[in-house]
Amino acid sequence: EGVLNECYREDEHRAQLIINHELSYYGHSSVIKLAAEGQSIKFMAHPCCQDFLTNTWKGNLSSKNSMFRFFLGLLFGLTMPLFIPKVMLYENSDKSGLNLDDEGYSNAQESKPEDESLEDMESRPIIKRSFATSLHLSALEYWMKIRDFYLSPIVRFVYHTISYALFLVLFSYLILVDFHVHFSVVEYIVLAWVITLFIEEIKQIAWAVLSGISFSTYISDGWNKLDCAGLILYIVGFILRLMVLSKFGSIPNMSKEMEAYIILTDDITVPSRICMAFSLFVFYIRLMYTFSFHIALGPKLIMIGKMVTNDLIPFMIILTVIMVGYAVAAQSIAYPNGYYTSENLAINGTVQGMQFIDTIFAMYTTAYFQMFGDFSLDALQGEDRNCQNGMCPTKTSRWLVPIMLGFYVLLTNILMFNLLIAMFSKTYEEIESASTYYWNYQRYQMIAEYVRRSPLVPPIIIFWHFYEAYDAIRNKCAIIRSNEQTKNNPFCVSFKDVKKEREMVKWEHMKAMDYLREPSTKSGGKRSGVESRAVVFRGVGTGAGIGPGPAMDLKTEMSAVTEGIGMELERRFKDLDSHFQRFNEVDSRLTEVTQTLSTLGEVVRQVTATQEQIIKKISELPTCQCIELVDDISSSDKGEKDDKTKTGKKRTKLELAVQSALEAAKDVLRPPTPPPPPPAEPLPPREADIPITAGAPGSEGESSGTEEPGDPQADPVEVPTSEEPNTGRAIQRKLAGHRLWRFTPFNFEKYPGMRMNVPPDKIAWTVRYPDYFAYDSSEETVLYPDDSAHDGENFQHGVTFGSSAILRSIPFNTFDSKNHIRRQSLLGRYRLDPNTGAPLNPMGRSGLLGKGLLPRWGPNHSVVVVVTRWSINPKTGSAVMRGNRGVLQVVALERNKRFCVPWFFTDHTNKCDFDECVPTLIRAFFEARARACCSERRADRLLRRIDKAEVTQIFKGYLDDQLNADGGWLETVVINYHEGEGRGAQLTDDIMKVFSETVSDEQVKWMEVAHNSNLRTSHNYILKSVAEIKGAFY
Repeated sequence: EGVLNECYREDEHRAQLIINHELSYYGHSSVIKLAAEGQSIKFMAHPCCQDFLTNTWKGNLSSKNSMFRFFLGLLFGLTMPLFIPKVMLYENSDKSGLNLDDEGYSNAQESKPEDESLEDMESRPIIKRSFATSLHLSALEYWMKIRDFYLSPIVRFVYHTISYALFLVLFSYLILVDFHVHFSVVEYIVLAWVITLFIEEIKQIAWAVLSGISFSTYISDGWNKLDCAGLILYIVGFILRLMVLSKFGSIPNMSKEMEAYIILTDDITVPSRICMAFSLFVFYIRLMYTFSFHIALGPKLIMIGKMVTNDLIPFMIILTVIMVGYAVAAQSIAYPNGYYTSENLAINGTVQGMQFIDTIFAMYTTAYFQMFGDFSLDALQGEDRNCQNGMCPTKTSRWLVPIMLGFYVLLTNILMFNLLIAMFSKTYEEIESASTYYWNYQRYQMIAEYVRRSPLVPPIIIFWHFYEAYDAIRNKCAIIRSNEQTKNNPFCVSFKDVKKEREMVKWEHMKAMDYLREPSTKSGGKRSGVESRAVVFRGVGTGAGIGPGPAMDLKTEMSAVTEGIGMELERRFKDLDSHFQRFNEVDSRLTEVTQTLSTLGEVVRQVTATQEQIIKKISELPTCQCIELVDDISSSDKGEKDDKTKTGKKRTKLELAVQSALEAAKDVLRPPTPPPPPPAEPLPPREADIPITAGAPGSEGESSGTEEPGDPQADPVEVPTSEEPNTGRAIQRKLAGHRLWRFTPFNFEKYPGMRMNVPPDKIAWTVRYPDYFAYDSSEETVLYPDDSAHDGENFQHGVTFGSSAILRSIPFNTFDSKNHIRRQSLLGRYRLDPNTGAPLNPMGRSGLLGKGLLPRWGPNHSVVVVVTRWSINPKTGSAVMRGNRGVLQVVALERNKRFCVPWFFTDHTNKCDFDECVPTLIRAFFEARARACCSERRADRLLRRIDKAEVTQIFKGYLDDQLNADGGWLETVVINYHEGEGRGAQLTDDIMKVFSETVSDEQVKWMEVAHNSNLRTSHNYILKSVAEIKGAFY
């Protein structure tokens, strides 16, 4: 719906073309048909869909036709069809050509021979047309206008409605005054009418079944139930009618009196007439279907249906229970065993009684009509005429039953009926606004029905049925389904030119991208909540064929669809990323501009002061002294201070004043000399404390003299070679019996976190999600030092995965003795995909295909190292406080204004205890890196401080990270190293050298622990947990 909004906002016509063009990979359906089958009510109520339905409803007739012109056209359509083009207005032929030919659309009307000949003749030069050709062209165009009139759905609807109303009039006349033993002319006409209605109903059922709609779905519609009920009742009545005819039809010269006696008393004629009367009643109710097309009456019918289904039927069930209970109790008290009570009743006297059927009938009729005010108190109290004939109720019931009646009426007439009115009112208020949406949805079904209806009306529609049957037999019954889907079907049209179709899909693709980017551009990028959106793009094809489905072929099709815009999309993504980076640099640039403006203001003040001094000196010179000659002594060698050769020259005082002014002006305009470095300040209580954003290459306060380099041999590291610095590489070390490696640079992904948005109710693997299409990250590249560091290739859309046998050979949920790695999960046993053998993420669908960028299938064990210290004010030496809480600093990696906490992959063995081996592994890492980066003395001092640090395990388990995929996920142990207390325990910038890698352009910095949008999302949650444990500000 959001993508449709974007398309409809830019181009209404092209948006309508998008929703009705054929999708070959979706059963040759279209967007609007899929939305209708999926009962997407809001989508169907969109203005674009409603405008399209309005255009479809009128066909090729112009919307400028007035009501008078339209009714005149209908009259001529019944009497003089040749005058129709002279009365009716049609859509402009030029406009139609633009809508269809320019967009490359085709439908069944254009595929007919006369249309092809018309197009051929129109394509010839006008000067070469003969008179006969022009006459033939005009005749074809005239005939097409007549045909378009009769094929218009609105015209079909009016003619079918008139025909149905005429059928009801004839049927009513038959039941009221023309129902005889022998068939009359009116009955023959009604019979023919019903036969055509029966054939039309069979045709609709056959079309529904051949289109993939089950009979149960078809019969679930209320109007179809009425059609079937009316036809069945008529068929039963007609069969009984034939039995009457066979019984009495052989009687010659039947008199009027005898015929009347048979009609009134015959046991077969009476039920036959009753069935036909009920059939007529059902057909009358079916007439209300025509009201559904009205914008005011249609929603009212929907509300009536909802009230009957949701309110009236449950109410009637409760009311029936109350009525049956009262009726049985009252009848058993008034007439025990069906006996009447007589005033002169004796022991051996005769007692009258009722039959069982009479008892049941009297019991329910009396109780039912008493609800509506017909209390019959005379009969209840034994004062009616029947009681005088010895048919009285019992004496006890004459006072007890009226009391029961009072409570019965109070419960039903006052309480229950008022409750029903309240229920109706509440239902009306609830569905009043939604009823319009339902009507918009049902409007599609009504228009689609009349698009398929015959232009001929009953009973002459029988000729159309014969024509369709002939066509179906000639084409081996395949024409029924194919014609319904493609022939004269405005809801599913196809392109004649694949290039035009690609351009349309490209435009839709671009609008979808605009829709996905729209929330980040509103309100400065702020969102009130998390919005989940999924966009499915369709490919371009001309046939279904046999082969992989749309999910497997989507990548190939999208490559063809996006031909010519792929580079444009990539450029836009890069531009968007550069804009974000520029936005992050705005603060620093504003600071530079502020400093420049401050310097410029100081220069202006100095120039003003110098100018005032020059004017003052010149004004102090007397006029007579301005031309007085004086000696000008200049230094011949400014580089020597001891030996100066002075040369004297006579100059006027005015010249000397001007020269001194020029020299002063040069001094002012000369760039300022940078001030000498300030003297070293006394060290604060923390040794070598550095600012929050100090980098690793900076000097340390404790260093003096020339620093000896470390021993690179102490840290053997394996780094894959790559000419491109932005390519993701795995830097690997082997320490303490483990493999320890991490990605560098840490944010090498082009589109980090890109994945398909999965609805919350579809995340679980146990929930079917046939439309699930995970994001393929195969375009990203990660280089590993050797093949043992990863499990091989990943899944790709449209590419047959060649490692299925490898996946099934991996011993998941146990120790992999071949690769010496532990493949158990901290969450317990995980499921495997029965088709591919790949493990399934315990948290459900992630929206990322396969194992994504992770090295291992299944659990990928990792370690997050959080090194923290308290933030100290360098001027006062006191702790920085915010919200009455101390502020933590953490060592973080920074690249392109993005941050993350140092983290590493690792492979555990079956003997590993995470609580013990992880601290040992990280201690070995610290030692190796310290020996390689620092001199021996500084390395020993750093390791002592690390040993004095407070080591805490923050978290162990599944980490909700952007790298998690369907077949691979991160399981992490988070270790916090917090600086110890006392002198000689503070962490200095040597700790940052440990995490700095020379092969990467990453920077290592101290940053404050607080929520940071530029920090890796999963690490934000980790730092929040660390701050809560330490009682620090966050």
